Amino acid sequence: MKRFLPLIAAVILFLVGLALASGLSTPTQSVVVVVKSLDAGHTLTEADLTLASMANPPQDAFTDPAQVVGQTLAVPRLAGDVITAAALGGLPNPAQALKPNERLVAVQVSRSSGIAGLLQPGERVGVTLIFGHQGFDQGLYAKATIENLRVVWVSPDFQAHSPNAQQQQEDILVGGGLALPTQAKEGVVALAVPISAQTVIYDFSDLGLPPETRTVNAVELLSALDQGGTGVKLSLYLVPEKAQPLVSSGLFLPELVVTPGSTPTPTPTPAP
Repeated sequence: MKRFLPLIAAVILFLVGLALASGLSTPTQSVVVVVKSLDAGHTLTEADLTLASMANPPQDAFTDPAQVVGQTLAVPRLAGDVITAAALGGLPNPAQALKPNERLVAVQVSRSSGIAGLLQPGERVGVTLIFGHQGFDQGLYAKATIENLRVVWVSPDFQAHSPNAQQQQEDILVGGGLALPTQAKEGVVALAVPISAQTVIYDFSDLGLPPETRTVNAVELLSALDQGGTGVKLSLYLVPEKAQPLVSSGLFLPELVVTPGSTPTPTPTPAP
């Protein structure tokens, strides 16, 4: 029996050590990693991403692939690398972002015309034109024109930040003694625009009149609106998935002005 005592003691010590090691193991967290090597400028898709357990992941790591789908890598990533906030925000590769029948057009927007900087790559927008009508009945005219344009890139300093991302920036930047960035009042949005002709419909059904149409090239239209000077402006609006078409007659602001008793009295038909 005595000859088995060292063996029994060794087994007990091993089991105790194993239990202690299990109790002291470092907790892990699931974070987003890439499944293959990707170049800077790559726009992330669901197929590029997966979740992996990691002990002590970077503070700005993401925990849900949906948080980064559609965003662009600022730096290359190797297979298994963690996706962090610092790795995002790069310029997209136009060759990858565009289809053969698309062209990249950049437009300048303000917070109001650019949906407060809430746009993300991959979302769809429509374009409203606004211009001043000159002449006797001068006033502003607005018309929703083309829709379903895909957002490719938004200037980083114009993008609105979620409260969680802002808190992360505060934890990182303030702790390092750096000033927090503020959202710019103006920015640039790059859109993938189809080269095929687009039809702008003017719906006059409320007036009992047939609709009218104008055929435009969207690349030329956006360029004209962006560079049209002080009398011409554009405004973007967000288009949801499976959206119903937005068709209108356009709006001329002076037509909304109504004063009491302004309706003229019909002139009676003279008696023969």
